Amino acid sequence: MHCPNCNAQLEEGSAFCGNCGKQVAPLLARGATVGGDRTEIVQSHEYNNATAAETLYSPSSKPPTPAPPHQQNATYQQSAPGTYQQPTPGNAPFTPPVMPPVPSGRGLNPRTVAFIAIILLLLVLSVSAGVLALNRNTTQTNTGKGGAAATTAPTGQATTGGATADVAGLGSFSDSENSTTSNSTVRITANGLKPPAAGHQYLAWMVDTQNESSIISLGPLVQQPDKSYLVTASTRHTNLIGAGNKLEVTLEPAGKVTVPTGTVVLSGSFPPEALVHIRHLLFHFDTTPQNVGLLVGLREQTQLLQTQAQLLKNNAHNQQAVMCLSQSIIDIVEGQNGTHYQQPTGACQGLNMTEKGDGFGLLGKGYISTASLHASLAATTPDTTATIKTHAGHVRICMDNLTKWTTTIDNDANSLLTNPGDMGKIQEIITLSDHALNGVDLDNDEHVDPVPGEGGAITGYIHGQLMAMLQLRPGA
Repeated sequence: MHCPNCNAQLEEGSAFCGNCGKQVAPLLARGATVGGDRTEIVQSHEYNNATAAETLYSPSSKPPTPAPPHQQNATYQQSAPGTYQQPTPGNAPFTPPVMPPVPSGRGLNPRTVAFIAIILLLLVLSVSAGVLALNRNTTQTNTGKGGAAATTAPTGQATTGGATADVAGLGSFSDSENSTTSNSTVRITANGLKPPAAGHQYLAWMVDTQNESSIISLGPLVQQPDKSYLVTASTRHTNLIGAGNKLEVTLEPAGKVTVPTGTVVLSGSFPPEALVHIRHLLFHFDTTPQNVGLLVGLREQTQLLQTQAQLLKNNAHNQQAVMCLSQSIIDIVEGQNGTHYQQPTGACQGLNMTEKGDGFGLLGKGYISTASLHASLAATTPDTTATIKTHAGHVRICMDNLTKWTTTIDNDANSLLTNPGDMGKIQEIITLSDHALNGVDLDNDEHVDPVPGEGGAITGYIHGQLMAMLQLRPGA
């Protein structure tokens, strides 16, 4: 084949004449078609296929040909930045451009996989931490103070009201002026109770768990100005310490409720073994007259003793009256088993001075020593409480005081039988009889305390009732 311009011999497949540089054949890139003076290049975005730049600039197996001379009207397709290298004119050999490496398409690098796994793990941990934090906030929102979880009230019950974590209740017993028996009043105070919902109320009960038919309604608790709740219930003929062994506060519908059926928000039970001896002190003792409690009988007999001492004061100048009243005092103190116990004489009957007490006596194996014994027994049972121990100790101190005072009274009364004009003995009986009942304020602090030399029968009785003081706690 020869060049049509200079007739020089052409190499097979040449596009330009090597002698004069005239184009003797059209330029054809692999994959291009002839049909105009312009070549279009379509780029691929697939990493597994060769790019258009690679196709265009792939080295040929044939030797390079000289570059064509610059033509004024030549048109070029711009390639991607960094991928196109302008061919050099003249006879310089063609050098293909350096191309960026192409991904192999054989999967992700192990380091990349590990990195992605770590990212996913951190994401899972972050989501888990968020869920835990949300649950914790929800739990705190639905709990009361100290972490007591709030629960949804059953159908028909209040959704508000009940006990918080720091709720506390206290039940205590006392006497009522209008009652025919002792320990006829119970007082329950409660702090920390939420106000009941509309249509509901807090009711208090005395329950005998050993005899479930014995349930005494103590009435509704009323909120006080300091936000505490209080109920005070009294009976005319019932010693409440003997009426049950448990105090309860329940949340009930408004209106008349005869038995507790609602939620128990507060309760307290007496320790069974200690309760036996507390009841001996305050409710029932088998060998006392009319089976009265030991501290109950003790208080009654010291009241009677003081009454006789006042009569002695009023009749101090009547020797027959002094002797009759002295014998009455001896009978009250010693009891019918005492060494100097005697029935009233005819002369005393004529003066209507025949009081001799209930026969159980204060000294000897009477009220004082027996009460002290059962206070000690209550304090030493396996189920006793700190409250019982404390006030049992106070009872015993008062009994010790009574022993000393009544022993002196007994000696003075025996002395008056033979020397009824001894005004010193009369005065001492009057003074010590008052101490025996009311106690004495030795330190002038305006209180009679359960300490040596001060507390008497009333103080001992009060601390016997305090032995029965009951802590109420949330729940049944």
